[in-house]
Amino acid sequence: MTIVCAIGPNAISGFMGQRALTASRSRSPHNFALKTLASGERIVLADCDDTNLPPSLNIISKSLVQLESGSDIRGRFVDHPRRGSVVAVAKAIRDENFPALTPFAAHCLGYAFATMLLASPSDENSQGTTICVGRDPRVHGVPLADAFSRGVESVPGVRVVYTSLATTPSMFEFADRLFVDRNGMKFFTKEGGLGKAQIKTMVALAQQRAAYWYDKATIPPTSGPDAVYCSEWT
Repeated sequence: MTIVCAIGPNAISGFMGQRALTASRSRSPHNFALKTLASGERIVLADCDDTNLPPSLNIISKSLVQLESGSDIRGRFVDHPRRGSVVAVAKAIRDENFPALTPFAAHCLGYAFATMLLASPSDENSQGTTICVGRDPRVHGVPLADAFSRGVESVPGVRVVYTSLATTPSMFEFADRLFVDRNGMKFFTKEGGLGKAQIKTMVALAQQRAAYWYDKATIPPTSGPDAVYCSEWT
């Protein structure tokens, strides 16, 4: 069974991540706002105080959700250290006001996509599952493709065929209208493109994978500049 993931900017809408209701934005992992009650009492509201997640993991988990854009993944490319703990990823994205698409996020999404496909009743190929990964010419397509492919191939029974430059028509049409730091991902199976509900399922699985790496206290490995990890390059 061959699946396709295309990495490229597509038509990215100008949405912003959730922000605090009012007042100043803290540099801590939480966004705070003051609310005045009818009694005149002032209380502090936090937009992420109900998750019971460690602060750094909470930042990453929320950022993965912010990448959802209907049937696509879309955001601004943000790089981060390739060594150290996942805390370094959270530090790199904590002040972003646009959904951050990082190599770490790509790795977790690759794992999630492969895991979701293996759990699908339609995947009955005894020879395993192959995912084709292509990208557009943007420079950060390479580290995103590498991280995504490594996430995919961390799932037993799934292999990546990397096609290098291979865009969808919609990516080609809109690429020249976008900021250079934007990027995104589109996903296809033999049934067609993924829908909004499937993207949400994939992101939820990616959040679980992010928690796995957080618990290991390390960032998953990468291939270095201009290299993409894969089973086959066509």
